[in-house]
Amino acid sequence: MKKSCFFLFATFLALSGCSDSADDNEVLDKDEPPVEFNGSQIFYTTIDDSKLSPNSSDFAVFGSNLLSNTYEDGQGVWTFEGTISRIGENAFKECGCLESIVIPDVVVEIGEDAFEGCVNLKEVSLGNGVTSIGQGAFSYCTSLSEIVLPDALASIGDFAFLHCESLQHASLGSGVTHIGFGAFSDCWNLSDIILPDGLTVIGGLAFSRCMNLTNIAIPDGIAEMGVGVFIECQNLTAFEGKFASADGRCIVMDGVLKSFAPHELSAYTVPDGVAVIGSGVFSNCSLLESVVLPEDVTVIEGSAFLDCMHLSSISLPAGVTSIGNFAFSGCSNLTSITIPDGVTEINHHAFSDCI
Repeated sequence: MKKSCFFLFATFLALSGCSDSADDNEVLDKDEPPVEFNGSQIFYTTIDDSKLSPNSSDFAVFGSNLLSNTYEDGQGVWTFEGTISRIGENAFKECGCLESIVIPDVVVEIGEDAFEGCVNLKEVSLGNGVTSIGQGAFSYCTSLSEIVLPDALASIGDFAFLHCESLQHASLGSGVTHIGFGAFSDCWNLSDIILPDGLTVIGGLAFSRCMNLTNIAIPDGIAEMGVGVFIECQNLTAFEGKFASADGRCIVMDGVLKSFAPHELSAYTVPDGVAVIGSGVFSNCSLLESVVLPEDVTVIEGSAFLDCMHLSSISLPAGVTSIGNFAFSGCSNLTSITIPDGVTEINHHAFSDCI
């Protein structure tokens, strides 16, 4: 899967249909001896109570060959020759008829784009053995409202739940250490998520445009936090944890202002000790009219105040030396600004569209 973004993600592709081929319901080899179905079945339902075939039934996709596909009494069953170990890349991508799926405990991996674009997928039961969820695995599953991730899970891939616009609740297992780039971006209705204590990495844009998030606790063990993790979370009121500022409005790591909770703020004073205003931190904070920066600030990174349309008052401290790309771009109410003598670098479009 190839996805690149900073503020907008690619438009979703068209959905594929369900298969109703009569052959799918037959046992592939009726002369085979009886099979014990422990860990060799996946249960599913579809929106029209018809059989659905995976995009591929190759051994490499599931770790076993598909034996039969049945749908009776409102329940579908894929039965495999042996134990399933993974749901591989593109396995159910754009299967628009898929409504629910139960993944057995023996599955350890959900591959890249495995369920991308399953727009009618409402329920996913992940087995307790899943240790990794690949890039884009559940992206654009726009009907999914809740996900419970097992304690065995260590890594959530880039864009894993991108644009799951109905997702309200996400329960992250205790074993999660890595949340990838854009993993929950554009989950507009996400209001309930608890980050586990063992989490060490949060990728850039991980929760960008999660409009319903109001407060969130950042674990003390975080070692790396990417760019714009909570950008455009307009209802975000407060952070908690050792990296939170005294007023709860900021996340500061090693002198870098990483995130900002903008809810209903028109004026803000950045806390002392901040040396770097991080990339995109105040981007699209549409209510902000004035910001006071501490004297410690030396660097204003790219897009730091991008499209703060009502920002009219800001003074750059004397120690500022660098202003990044698009740092104040689109600040149309910013009519004047004094550049300190020590500034040695003003990057591309730093003040573009400032009328």
